[in-house]
Amino acid sequence: MRVLLKPENTEGSAATVCAWRISVGLAFLLTISGCTTLGPDYKRPETPDVADWQTRDEALTGEPATQAEWWKVFNDPALDQLIETAHQQNLPLQIAGLRILEARAQLGIARGNQYPQLQQASGSATANEVSENSPNFSPLIDDDFANYQVGFDAAWELDFWGRFRRGIEAADANLSATVADYDNALVSLTAEVARVYVTIRTLEERLQLARANIVLQEGRKKACASPRCASRTGRRPNWMCSRRPPTWPIPRRWCRSC
Repeated sequence: MRVLLKPENTEGSAATVCAWRISVGLAFLLTISGCTTLGPDYKRPETPDVADWQTRDEALTGEPATQAEWWKVFNDPALDQLIETAHQQNLPLQIAGLRILEARAQLGIARGNQYPQLQQASGSATANEVSENSPNFSPLIDDDFANYQVGFDAAWELDFWGRFRRGIEAADANLSATVADYDNALVSLTAEVARVYVTIRTLEERLQLARANIVLQEGRKKACASPRCASRTGRRPNWMCSRRPPTWPIPRRWCRSC
């Protein structure tokens, strides 16, 4: 009894095994590139926190601020307008805002490095027509034909050691730092405008008090320049210009009308 065995398709099985090996190899490389990252992870350093203020004051609190626009508590329209103008026209504050846009763009570039870094697409189309006057012309061949070509090329550097992922972490931290710098500039600008405004208002009040004091002093000087209150030496005691006379004896040489 003879048994005839049909020969298997060795070429197809070999191609299947080769494709399977390539797939496994690519999956292994992607797994390694996704799990391997050099360098230590960032850990926020521990800093001692102050439990309470150094000087206790009822006006100070450790709770988050409930009034973000604190200058509006004064109900001063002039101060509100000055701070709004400073927020819109201050150049260092605008530069800090542009730094945020720059950091966002850098973060986008760092994230894009995880994808194919080089991508090229090309295409061409040519039309040809054989002249009837050519020596090898034959009416049996097609004398009018076109040629089209399309190509695509991509280069991808796999992130085996986590270089690109560390770059993303650094760019994200840089973005957070620029946002904090903008907030710092905004708080400093607002505080400086309010401080200068309060200083100017205080000086204006002091000037008004000084002018009022000058008027009082001039009125008192005119009142004390009367013959009854003038002294021989040109100097007078303070009690001579008061409404109530002194209770102790007055020297005759101080006043002519005594």
